[in-house]
Amino acid sequence: MWPLLLGALATAAPDPRDTDGDGIPDVEEDTNHNGVVDPGESDPRSADTDHDNVPDAVERELGTDPRRASDVPPIPEPLYIDLIRNLGSGRGELEANVLATTSFDAVAWAPEIEYTPLPGFGLELELPLRNGELEAIKGGAQATLGSIDTRRLEVGALGIYEHSLDGRERRASLTAVTGVRFSHMLQGLVIVGPTVDFGPSRPAPGATLHPSLFAQASRYFTAGVELGYRVARDERTVATVLPQVHVNPLSQLKVQLGMGVNARVGLNVRPLAALRVSVEH
Repeated sequence: MWPLLLGALATAAPDPRDTDGDGIPDVEEDTNHNGVVDPGESDPRSADTDHDNVPDAVERELGTDPRRASDVPPIPEPLYIDLIRNLGSGRGELEANVLATTSFDAVAWAPEIEYTPLPGFGLELELPLRNGELEAIKGGAQATLGSIDTRRLEVGALGIYEHSLDGRERRASLTAVTGVRFSHMLQGLVIVGPTVDFGPSRPAPGATLHPSLFAQASRYFTAGVELGYRVARDERTVATVLPQVHVNPLSQLKVQLGMGVNARVGLNVRPLAALRVSVEH
């Protein structure tokens, strides 16, 4: 009787083996025990089945496919100065979002539409408003130029042009965009390049530097900090520090919220609050 009982217990007990040490038992990675990585499975002999620098255990938590490197979660977009879709975006992606910002004296907000007609290439149209009045029309284009080491490093280019309705102010920028995956959780993004302000008089060249650092705790929550520095020849210098959180309550809905400061030349420091709500299709 005892041998039969012990045999039944051994059969019922879960198999503790974890060959690749990724925290997922082999029997949960190869569920049909056929030695092949089938749909819905991961490789029990590799902690990162698709070698995309995102461990299988993390992909399981994020809900992505551990067999597809192209299914790597995108590097988050900054809240205050966002991209035209993420680097490495797919064809046909469509997003509508609204950004609202305030320094507690006036409210500026801007609805925009972003679309990728080609893989890695996006277009946007934005309508900046201040206190409910349309101020300008803004458009842009962005291209993902390539990636290195299975998307550990991604590089792109971003061009933006803004034209005020009264025709007195025009602004153009052409920046390089670099995204880095330091780990499955910690990721960074840098936007840097020249700017030109076309005012009533002569053009004023300048430059912008905009680094961000994010920690993706899960597919539903990201925390980060966004820094910005912009300088023009006429000494209009602006520095931004904006801690923020990103929440994805639904797969197609993203909410970004931040509170920080804007510092202008002459040490004029002002509070800055920002909220962006995005709907993707």
